[in-house]
Amino acid sequence: MLERGAPASSYRFPPFKEASDADHREFIQRKLDEADRNSSRVAELMGLERSHLYRRMRGRASTFADSSLKFLRVVLRDASGGV
Repeated sequence: MLERGAPASSYRFPPFKEASDADHREFIQRKLDEADRNSSRVAELMGLERSHLYRRMRGRASTFADSSLKFLRVVLRDASGGV
């Protein structure tokens, strides 16, 4: 956070991709909570196809909370007709 009167150049911004991933991760996490982990509902709330939601989550899997990771593993297994 910037201190009052401190020049903006003194603040260390995260790399753009890191900041963008963090925003996407938080948004998806909130939608998961809002929809009680119902992936079809989450995709609907986000205006995405369910498969696109899975791709977005898979791309950020290492950054989700443990409970979301367990959910993601089940969703991806089911989506692929997995074992």
